[in-house]
Formats: sequence, C-alpha cells, structure tokens
Amino acid sequence: MRMFDFLCPGPGRTALRVMRIVLLLAVLLTGSLPVAVEAAGLGDARREAITESLHGRWNAAVGRKTLTLVFETDGRYRVASERGDFQVEENRLLLHPDGAEAPVAYTLDLRPDQLTLSGGDLAGSVTFIRDIASATPVRDYLRGWFVTTPGEMRAKGERILAILLIVMVSVGMVSLLGRLGQFLIHSQWGPLKYLFTRYKTKTRTIQSVILNVVKYFIYFTAFGQILAELGVNYATYFASLSVIGLAVGFGCQGLVQDIVTGFFLIIDGQFGVGDMVEISGQTGIVEEVGLRTTRLRNVLGQMVVIPNRNIALVGNFRHGYLRGRVDVAVKPGQEGLAEARALKFGEGFARQYEGLVLEKPTAGGVFALPSGERFIRLHLNLWPGQQPLVDTQFLPRLRAFLVAEGVEIPGDRALVTYREPPYKYPKLWAFQRKKDDEAAEEAKAVGEATD
Repeated sequence: MRMFDFLCPGPGRTALRVMRIVLLLAVLLTGSLPVAVEAAGLGDARREAITESLHGRWNAAVGRKTLTLVFETDGRYRVASERGDFQVEENRLLLHPDGAEAPVAYTLDLRPDQLTLSGGDLAGSVTFIRDIASATPVRDYLRGWFVTTPGEMRAKGERILAILLIVMVSVGMVSLLGRLGQFLIHSQWGPLKYLFTRYKTKTRTIQSVILNVVKYFIYFTAFGQILAELGVNYATYFASLSVIGLAVGFGCQGLVQDIVTGFFLIIDGQFGVGDMVEISGQTGIVEEVGLRTTRLRNVLGQMVVIPNRNIALVGNFRHGYLRGRVDVAVKPGQEGLAEARALKFGEGFARQYEGLVLEKPTAGGVFALPSGERFIRLHLNLWPGQQPLVDTQFLPRLRAFLVAEGVEIPGDRALVTYREPPYKYPKLWAFQRKKDDEAAEEAKAVGEATD
C-alpha cells in the first residue's frame, strides 16, 4: 500500500499504475525523471526554506480517521507504516517510499500552519494542519529512532559509535593533558625544577588555569560535534552558547572578578601561603590562595575565607610577626642585672601567652643617650594586633618585677614602640642599593669640596 492509495477510487489506482509504468520507461531511456522547467526566481534558498518549514507533524481529518504525516530533519518522512525520502521541487512535493522505484509527485500549497497536497495518487486534495502541541524536535527524533527500517538501524548504529568515540577521545585528551601538566610542574629537569621549587604557587595556579580553559574548550567542541551527529545545526549551537554565555556572565560578575583578581594576586606575588598578612581588617596566616577565595587562619584559630574581589589593600608582614621594642631606663652599673632579669620575665610571659607572643624575647643591647641616661632593650615578637597585651600586661608587670629584683628604674621610665624589622632585600637589590649609596656619598663629597 502506498501513501494515499486508500483515498483513491478503483479507476484512479489503474491510472496511477499506468503513470508509474510511463515514469519507469522514462527513467530507463533517459536516466532521469522528466521534470518541468524550473520557474524563474526559484532557487536553492527557497527550496531550503520550504523544506525547513515542512519539518514536524501534520494532521489531516479523513472521515473519522486522522492521517498523520511527519517530515523529519534528515530528509525522511513517514505516514502510517510507510517511510521514505521527501524532496521539494518548485511547488511540488516528491515522496519516494522505501522500496519504490519512483517517487510520487504532489502539488504543494504551504502556508504557516497549513499544508495542502493534491495530485499524485490523490483524487482530490488533502489539507493538513501543523500539530503544534507535539511538533517538537525531541519527540520527532525519538520517534524516528524507534520506528525505523533495518537499513536505517545500521546508519544509526554508526552514529552511536561516532558519539561514543567523541566522548572517549575528549575525556582521554583532558586526562592526558592533566597528567602532562602534573609531570611538567613536578619535573626534575633543569628550568622546570627551578620554576616549581621557586614559584610553586604560581606554577600550580597557571597550570590549573590553562588546564581548565583547555578542558572547557574540548568539552564544548565535543558537545557540538555530538549535536552535529544528532542532526542539530552546529552554527546554531555556538550562537546559542554566545547568548547563554552573555546571560551567565551578567549573573556571575562577582565570580569573574574573583577569578581575575585571584589570578593576578598569584602572578604578582603580593603574598603567598604562609605569609602573615592583614586583608580587609582580618589578620592571619595565609593558608590558601585560590582563584576564587583567599583563606586565612586568624589568632583565634578560625579559618577566614575572603572573596578575592574584596581584596583592595594588603598589609604583608614579611617576617611573619610584629616586633615590639621595649626600652627600660636603668641605673648605671645595673645594665647586666636588669637585662638578665628582664629576659627571665620575658620567657615566662611568652609561655603564659603562647600563640600571642610568638618567640622568647631577645636582648637588644644597652644604649646611652647624650644626656647620660642608659636603657636596656628587649625585642618582643608578637602576633600583629596584640599591642594592647604589651601595653597593659607586659610593661607594667616588667617594671614591678625589676623593682622587686632590686633593679632601680630612674624616673620609672619604660616605653614600647612597634614596627616590623627591616626587610632583607635580595642580593641583587642589595648590590644596587650599595651602588646608589656610594653614588650619593660621592655626590655629597663633591658638593662639600665645592663649598
């Protein structure tokens, strides 16, 4: 049974058989179907537009029955149990059932949601209405997979194998690149070993960023190839990706700021893991510097997570502590006794406030002023922000302890100042500073000689 045989009366079927014999003879003699001359102004673009408009499900009421005609995106059609290829030529629709020797031509009248076919094996005309409720590509595609012929099953099996191959290759490439990146940054060969040992955080971050970019590129490309195998327009897929990316970009501005800021924080080397820093009012030791957040361990032991976009000002205690310099006035001749007793008290104080006082106090020597006053100095290394502990606890108790030990403090003068020890510049910088100092001294000497 062909597509519309049940709509034609008996004589019509006989005429149809005669037409098929004539068409078959024409094919055997000429090698092609006799077709009308294409009307002026009709080209490939018009045929493609009509073909794309046909895609979907169309329903026609024939008596008490509903005739459903489905045009698929791969150039196939189906109606009832019949399947085949379809083609649009001028204002005609050619339906070529599977196994038939020649196609059947119908006159085509296509409107936005209405399709009228006449001619061919039809005694009259049949009007189809687009089935909007069920005309979805997913439903039509799935239906095409389950209603198929043995010949089509082979093609679809090849398509499934191609999709599996795309997935396996993309996953394998990502895994291989990840292992290659780990091998390179952990390599013990020459420059690679130097980069990893000296710039561990930077190399890990750069490797992570590059791997993520390449990974997403591979996955998006693979997904596009899979869609192409499924019959989805590749260009449409990437166009939709750009629109989706724009929408996601607006919604994830903070995330993008975090990542960009984190990348430059690590590249610029403003601070690294293990540094004592002050960020956004939080002081602590850097536990982790990531692309999105920076983690600090504060004096209370809390893990403080700071989004990278909130990092505006950074205070870096490069030595890992804040130094308090305690100066105590002593009577001439008691410098040694006062220094020994002060160190003894400082050791006990450091044990009492362990974690706030980071190291045992050290002696800073004895110095005298032109006025004859003499002072002993202690160096106290503190967790930054613990100055009140020294002002309210260490200094008053130290004075009382020294007096109790027989040390006289003239005028009860004892004070403390805070600063970070001078930073030790790298050798190259130190050499340059030495040259600058020598040049300044030479210029000063020349100026004095001129005067």
